Amino acid sequence: MNTDNGWVNSLIGIAAIGGVITGVAGLLAALVSAQGGGWMAAGACLIAAALAFGLLAGALLAGPSRPGM
Repeated sequence: MNTDNGWVNSLIGIAAIGGVITGVAGLLAALVSAQGGGWMAAGACLIAAALAFGLLAGALLAGPSRPGM
């Protein structure tokens, strides 16, 4: 059985970093929008940040789901 999962682990790392970047960018965009008075835009950015952080947390707390990991 082949246990070389290097590229899978790389993809998981890239996805995790992308989720963190999306969440932080959403929070920063919400702050900038709220300072300018764009409350609807700030709300949309906060929803995007919450979704990114929530999906990342759910994936990390679920643990590995593939056999052999």
